[in-house]
Amino acid sequence: MVPPITRDNTFYCCDASSETGFYIELTGDANKRHCHIRAPPSRLRVLLLEQTPQTKDESDHFYTAQLMHYGLKPLKTKAAAKKSLVAALENGKLLVPGHLEQLRRELQAEYAKLYAEAVQMYALDNSMHTLGLGQTTAKQTAKKSSAAPKISSTASISRELPSHNDEPTVAPRYRAKQTAVRGTAFARMSGRSDNGSGSSVQSRAVGSNGPKEGKASSSRTFVKDDTQGEYAIKSDDLHDESPPGWAESMCIKMCPSEKTKRHLWASFDFGVIRGIMRGGPAPTKKGAIWHFNWRGTVGEEHEQAYGPRNIGTITFLGNGQIWGTMSGTAVGLNTVFSGSYVKRPNVVWVKSVAHWKDTWRGINDVAYERENIRRWGKWASDEGTHEQPAASDSSGDENVRDDGEYDGYDEDMDIVY
Repeated sequence: MVPPITRDNTFYCCDASSETGFYIELTGDANKRHCHIRAPPSRLRVLLLEQTPQTKDESDHFYTAQLMHYGLKPLKTKAAAKKSLVAALENGKLLVPGHLEQLRRELQAEYAKLYAEAVQMYALDNSMHTLGLGQTTAKQTAKKSSAAPKISSTASISRELPSHNDEPTVAPRYRAKQTAVRGTAFARMSGRSDNGSGSSVQSRAVGSNGPKEGKASSSRTFVKDDTQGEYAIKSDDLHDESPPGWAESMCIKMCPSEKTKRHLWASFDFGVIRGIMRGGPAPTKKGAIWHFNWRGTVGEEHEQAYGPRNIGTITFLGNGQIWGTMSGTAVGLNTVFSGSYVKRPNVVWVKSVAHWKDTWRGINDVAYERENIRRWGKWASDEGTHEQPAASDSSGDENVRDDGEYDGYDEDMDIVY
């Protein structure tokens, strides 16, 4: 929806919700671009000092990027870069410089503003069509939506690049590979190419069929229950691309965390892909946009899908209606959906939040690697596969670092372009 922004053509921002949206772009052979987020010291220690036969080594440009992320002199050969990182690890000097932290915060703040403006325009346009509020207003809004967001003079949108391979697209100008899900199970099952073709928010309409059960009250606008309950979901993007029968009962169930209220949690079942959404506080007014990150499983094999590109938004339109977008592993770019509130008066939704949190924390790189071992018929323990709660979670600890929507191993995602 909004292309990555940069100030120096080296450090880029493509996501305002976490540290994983801040990455480095390096140019390799044949002008091929390689983009890498910062790997935490724990991941580098595994790669450099605690390798096992199952540990997959990274590329030379990955290690070069890590040196730059930590403010060290960039070295292009893998051996030299590894040696420099090992020395920094052993000497306790592998720290993120203050000026890079400041750059990340400034770029993400600017990106968040651009993203919010774009989503507002898209949401308004599509809500007009969904609620049948008239073609004239919708057309006028569409004209506004088609205009590119105005970029601040302090940042520049990165230049358009040609496609380099057949890997799934996760940003408007890139074709990307995520190490979290190899081969994108959704694409294998449905034949879908995650290149964003035909799935932009402007061109794809939400499904025309109504929800299977439940009705939203036509008299209310926005109430507390709008963020505590179940929504029946409809989506041409998801329904048409799913195998027969997989997308007939799509739904989202949501509820804020019980104690701190700092996060709205949601469980989603979109047929071929299911999982958990985690974002900021629950909206309190009509038209508010909730930004979320998501983790889930794909297909019959329940292959884990997670990473910094797995993001989305839900706009609360009032009258028990929502409209949302979802991007990332297995779903491509800007999958569109809408939802209608389903009344379930006897359900205490807050009781489900603990299970949703537990599911979220069990989808990460450590758990993914253990699953890979089991797929080869070997035994692997579940010990250590669940992350610690983030500090901002109601079940968290104040001493646990909370970097945003991704904690622990998700920061290790290597996005290769």
